[in-house]
Amino acid sequence: MAEKLTYNGKDITADVTAIAAAADLYTGSERSDVLELHFPEDEAWTTWRPQIDDVITYQRDGLNTGRLFIFDQELTSGGHVLYATTTPTDMREIPRTKAWERAHLSQIGGEIAARNSLSFELIGVDDNYFEYIKQEVESDAAFLAKLAILEGAALVVFDGRIIMAKEKELEAADPVAELDTNGAFVEFFDNSAKAYGSALISVGQFKGAYAANNGAARKLTEKPGNLQASSNAECMIYAAGLLRHKNKGLTGLKMTTTLSPEIPAGVTCTLGGSSVPKGWTGTLFVHHVRHEFHKNQSTIFLRKPLEGY
Repeated sequence: MAEKLTYNGKDITADVTAIAAAADLYTGSERSDVLELHFPEDEAWTTWRPQIDDVITYQRDGLNTGRLFIFDQELTSGGHVLYATTTPTDMREIPRTKAWERAHLSQIGGEIAARNSLSFELIGVDDNYFEYIKQEVESDAAFLAKLAILEGAALVVFDGRIIMAKEKELEAADPVAELDTNGAFVEFFDNSAKAYGSALISVGQFKGAYAANNGAARKLTEKPGNLQASSNAECMIYAAGLLRHKNKGLTGLKMTTTLSPEIPAGVTCTLGGSSVPKGWTGTLFVHHVRHEFHKNQSTIFLRKPLEGY
């Protein structure tokens, strides 16, 4: 697919030339997608004076970023650089305080999304009921990310949609591709011996425990600050979510290979070829991809799925 760039709804592909482009895509990494575009010094960007939260979209070779909001730009000796992300500035930067009583997760997420001119949806996540919950001097993005962790979910913002998707279901999906390790640069780590086997969470008078049955003896005990709960059952949900959050980053494999823009974050893949490290067979979860079009390379970050939670 040929390159296509829109700016505030207008197709400007023929008016500018991106001399370098890189896209970082995330799922379950508590970060938003970021696009970096470099333009020659004499391009029209200097005259147009792009503003914070102006909207751009970028399509190339199978990649479609959806709506992105400009959050930074700079003039360098080599030209003009634009940076854009999937979340508007106010959602990331303005601390807010708001309490909800007798509200479902979809109501809370929907209200926050509407405030930022976005939509909200749950995928595989129960629409849990909260007797009381408070966003306290937190940005909307940080508050939703915290809720996602507690629910064992990945928070994804894409093309004007805030999506909370159950991570264990994403990790259990069928692989979309086999990644060839031949000729690729591969490095990995495995700290799974440090995994927690269970979690006990205390919030005020309520407590909840969850055991992963993963053979690990370590116990996670926390009294999270800035968190409310109205039942032991709620704390048990939080315990499972926090246990997943602590354990999921204990394994990781980074693979730099030829440009593969058809691989997004949030899918599963397997490894093939002669350079598959020992212990890294089977299905792996892609939580971050960096596509660098000007270098004709992609760096794919994978981790081993967690079982059962």
